[in-house]
Amino acid sequence: MLPGPVFYTELLTTARRARYYWLRFFYCLILLFSIWSTYQSRSWDFDAMSIRQISSFATSMFTTIAWVQVLAVIALAPALVAGTIADESQRKTLHYLLSSRLTSGEIVLGKLLARILHIAVFVALGAPIVSMLTLFGGVDPTIVQLTYLGSFTLLFFIAGLSILISTYTARPRDAIARTYVFMFAWFITPALARSLSSIYPPASYLDPYIAFLDTWTNPLPLVAINFATGGALVRMLLWMFALQVIYGAFFAAWATWRLRPVYRARQDSIGAATSRWKRLLERIRSFRIIKPRPCGDDPIVWKELFFRRASLASKILGAIVLGPLIVYFIGFTIYMASDAWNEIYGTGATNGSMSGRSGLHSFTQFFVLSFYSLAGLASAVAAAGSFTSERERDTWISLAATPLEPKDVVYGKMLGAAWSARWIWLLIALTLIPGMITFSLSWIGVFLALCEFCVYVWFIVALGTFLSLQSKTTSRAMGLTIGLLVFMNGGYLFCCVPLFRNGPPDELVFTGCSPAVIFYTLFPAEGVDYQYVHPRFNPAGFCFISVIGYGVLAAILTATSLLAYDRACDRPRRDDDDRPRSTR
Repeated sequence: MLPGPVFYTELLTTARRARYYWLRFFYCLILLFSIWSTYQSRSWDFDAMSIRQISSFATSMFTTIAWVQVLAVIALAPALVAGTIADESQRKTLHYLLSSRLTSGEIVLGKLLARILHIAVFVALGAPIVSMLTLFGGVDPTIVQLTYLGSFTLLFFIAGLSILISTYTARPRDAIARTYVFMFAWFITPALARSLSSIYPPASYLDPYIAFLDTWTNPLPLVAINFATGGALVRMLLWMFALQVIYGAFFAAWATWRLRPVYRARQDSIGAATSRWKRLLERIRSFRIIKPRPCGDDPIVWKELFFRRASLASKILGAIVLGPLIVYFIGFTIYMASDAWNEIYGTGATNGSMSGRSGLHSFTQFFVLSFYSLAGLASAVAAAGSFTSERERDTWISLAATPLEPKDVVYGKMLGAAWSARWIWLLIALTLIPGMITFSLSWIGVFLALCEFCVYVWFIVALGTFLSLQSKTTSRAMGLTIGLLVFMNGGYLFCCVPLFRNGPPDELVFTGCSPAVIFYTLFPAEGVDYQYVHPRFNPAGFCFISVIGYGVLAAILTATSLLAYDRACDRPRRDDDDRPRSTR
């Protein structure tokens, strides 16, 4: 019966893990920094402030805390919940739980409730500050109650979805990635569909369904309502909270119901697929556009490029996320490229208020950065699991026993990680072509951006490969890789904000932020308005400093990974002259 031994065990283990102390520490730092930034954004003179100004101060502070709180729930819930059942399956301890007297409800709900209670601590960390803000008289208690109620219902909804995906997934890395994919599709698809219907009228018949998804289930309007209460608004929010609780309970019940059947089906599918349905699924899973070539002299490269098969669920999730993006991309590309084409080759007439080439230039920047972020994330996840997955699949000993040199294995894994995002890199190339044809983008800027992509991808896969060699589990390597990439590509700017108060920041501050470097490198061609860059910025020098810095770091990480692979294999270090000729 609940809560049961699984619940108490999960509470004890999560409370004693050092990484959760660090998570709470960094969350408090982010919360305090956000509050400090809000305070510094305006000149608050408390000695001469009126009651209305004090009320505005309290509202601004509460808005900041609400945003940080909701974003923390969205970011942390999948990472802390989605790997619970999958981790037991990967460590081959799930069958011990299933063979005990524990019911499926005690296993699933025990893990779910323990993780929800742990994440609820993050939500409660801002409660003391919010309680003091109410003394300023600017925050309606109803809004405070709605905000915290919405945070907990959102947490329950995401946690229920995460535990369901974890039940159907054999590895925690895949479970966490799939949960984030679902969350991304949930947040971005309605907005993309609404924008597409505005330029493609036949798609407007989907607006009622899009409005339902975006208004009645999306939690972001909770912190974007300008905190103005009203009867209709409160009823809408309460209905949203009720739907989130219903969906979360449905997901948890589904995971409880399917826990044992899914495990039995997974064990039965270890052998050859015999039924017609299974053979059909296997064909879909093994479908490839690029056919494998002969192995040749690079077996690791051959394996990583042609036999690194994604599961059927991963392909379906990729279609769910990339499908709306591709449709939105094609529709807006035709719309914006026609304006730019008419401006330079036709009548000069455009469909919008912005000139055609300027609009296409901004459109290209937005999509290139979006696809670059997706490609970098996919490459980082693949690189972080390159060597830890060998240990988890019990193939590490076979790999270490081969006469292959470290460079053959490490370079093959890095190339395979970069190759995993090949379709996204193709979308980036297709995004740049219309801007180059219509002379909306400078060809020099495109060339510099391509050089940056090569160096940045090298650094991403080198970092993921190095951490994969140093970590025991894929989830830990993936967390470290993504955390370091987020810090190096913009997180460090939080520490530099105090330097910006005396004037505009120098471009050297942004050289570590690769999205900013790509944004400023894709400068327009001559004659195109460009108002998003400071006059002192030099895109060529900006690109050069960033590429050199990341290139040096990537080279160091690659060389260190070669040595780390030898140490991980426990191979004696010998000079080249002492090695057998067949292994040189």
